[in-house]
Amino acid sequence: MRILAAVKEWQATGGKWQAEGRAPRGLTLPRAARGVRRRWGLAFLLCLLACPGSADSPLLLLQALSGQERTALLSPAGAAAISETFTGHLAAGDNEVVCWGPHLPLKAETLRLSVPPELRLLRWQDEPALRGRRWTVQAPQEGDYRLTVSWDLPELTGKFSYRLTWDGSQAELRVYLTVANALPQPLALRQVTYQPLANPAADPSGALPPAVTMPGPLSLAPGTEHREQVAALAGLTGEMVYEYDGGSVRERLELAPTADQITSLVALPAGEVTIEFPEESGRPPLSVGALPVPAQGQVVLLLGETGDLVVKRALLAQRKEALQFDKLARVSGFDLVEDCRLEVTNYTSAPARVRLWEIVMAQWELKSDLPPAKVEGGRVAFELLPDPGQTALLSFTLTKHTGSRADRLP
Repeated sequence: MRILAAVKEWQATGGKWQAEGRAPRGLTLPRAARGVRRRWGLAFLLCLLACPGSADSPLLLLQALSGQERTALLSPAGAAAISETFTGHLAAGDNEVVCWGPHLPLKAETLRLSVPPELRLLRWQDEPALRGRRWTVQAPQEGDYRLTVSWDLPELTGKFSYRLTWDGSQAELRVYLTVANALPQPLALRQVTYQPLANPAADPSGALPPAVTMPGPLSLAPGTEHREQVAALAGLTGEMVYEYDGGSVRERLELAPTADQITSLVALPAGEVTIEFPEESGRPPLSVGALPVPAQGQVVLLLGETGDLVVKRALLAQRKEALQFDKLARVSGFDLVEDCRLEVTNYTSAPARVRLWEIVMAQWELKSDLPPAKVEGGRVAFELLPDPGQTALLSFTLTKHTGSRADRLP
């Protein structure tokens, strides 16, 4: 009842007695609150309650916070955690701390109180009439203590995005954190920290990656967001490659990070990547989807189809050789020999590396003047480097062993 009476007087006076350093009847105002002016759009109230009429009763204090030390911890695992730290004057023995938010959309069931090691949290209980919570805190001696109250705020969200600047041989990856306020009221924060989830691929021990901090102060109007660069990774070497696999030509940026750069990359949270090209290329920025995880020492960004490289595949000749017959004089196997040619025309303004994939099964043979650059899973890749405006040619012969010819291959 005394708590409700104190709150009613606080509401009736509009909080003036806090600003004037005057306590309501039956309460003791803490020294830290005297002369403190409130910023009502940001503040919430903390009460340290006791019965001043009895020496065995908990101390009764009232403290109003300005919100200047409010921070946010974001994580993809759940709602944002908002924390506010203040200095409270406690008596030796039991003290009661009551927290509620008359000007904040906090949920009482998510309220948490953190205290220094020398203090003990004995118990807590909800205050339904206030939409708040009360804690009993035991202090070894009278004095000022730093206390932190936190609560969940799902209306505050954060996401990562990336800008990769490519100069033709190297790239710089800039990391951005965007914080959005979906509340119908402004929100002020001293700083925002984002804690990524553990990534077993980066650290099998399950340790959390380093947190990313956006320094403040930060003021978010209702329904707005704030975006800020929080990190950068420079000196990523790589190459633009064009791939052809029988259909269209696709452009891809293949980065080759160092071991230390790979460690940094795998610790980054998921986020969309936008590539910025050299100004002289005239290409606008391109969004390429989520930041890929390094694999086999590479980070590959797929840029999509392009018409700047044109590939033509021609079957010059086809014949059957080395026919084999069974006991009934029927054809049981033969070699199907195909003479092929690939033409690559480069319509870009720079030399281009073009990777040409061909299917070559285990029972086939390939002959070419140019050795394959890659062999994987029944495919081989040739690489050509046509100059700007030039056409590069590649001729090769495929011998496809069929039937009994394939069965007798080692």
